[in-house]
Amino acid sequence: MKPPEAERPPPPGRLSPRQRSGLAIALSAVAGSIDAIGYIVLFKVFTANMTGNTVALGMGLVHHDWLLAARRGFAIPMFLIGMLWSRIIAHIGQIRGWRHSASILFGSEAALLGCFAVLGMILVPSGRIENDTTSLYFLLLGLLSAGMGVQNASLSHFGPLSVRTTHVTGNLATLADQLARFGIWFVDRAKRVGLREALAGATSELSFRETLFLFAVWVSYFAGAVAGAALLISWRLGAVLPAVAALLALVVVDVIDPILAPVAADHCRRRR
Repeated sequence: MKPPEAERPPPPGRLSPRQRSGLAIALSAVAGSIDAIGYIVLFKVFTANMTGNTVALGMGLVHHDWLLAARRGFAIPMFLIGMLWSRIIAHIGQIRGWRHSASILFGSEAALLGCFAVLGMILVPSGRIENDTTSLYFLLLGLLSAGMGVQNASLSHFGPLSVRTTHVTGNLATLADQLARFGIWFVDRAKRVGLREALAGATSELSFRETLFLFAVWVSYFAGAVAGAALLISWRLGAVLPAVAALLALVVVDVIDPILAPVAADHCRRRR
């Protein structure tokens, strides 16, 4: 059964399935590094994962820890603003036939992270923010949170799977589902044709390939977090610059071969 028109994911560009998988893995590394950097320097606030911030906001309100509630609560609307910007650009780009919507999205994310790096290196040369009540603190927090919001809503469909590149909880749930599907397929296949034949055909099974892909996304997020924390030691707040460079590289890729293809005119008419 095909999904209704309104629920279909935005059509991909001309990237191959392997290229789209690589894109998801690269974006996951970006988010992992930014979330680690933000958590360390912004007084344990997540900038790419709003679940933890929502829980901490509730705890802060209950225990009258207004500063905790302010820090964690501020990140949430900034993340939402980034998501809204991302979806507005994506939808308008599809309707009006923009070929390079992804360039706007990745470029705006790079600009937000780049502003964080520049302001951080100039105004916080030590790399350590001493006061979490200043306007500078909330500005830096807002820049990272909005940037991660842009990324979270920019791309979520990679082939048949829906994958969020700024957090891994949902991806792990999908990984468990795909692993269960593969396990059931493998046991049934082994019973029918034998263990050797089942192993030989495993790589052609979709659930096996999706399991590997989702595991690679998790590993990339973890590796990004490790890299971000390590770079912070020597690069201080400039540690976000590799993520900026990766996003600018994606802008170049999109200019060469659009990542988000515009919706055909008849498709738009049907939606109206």
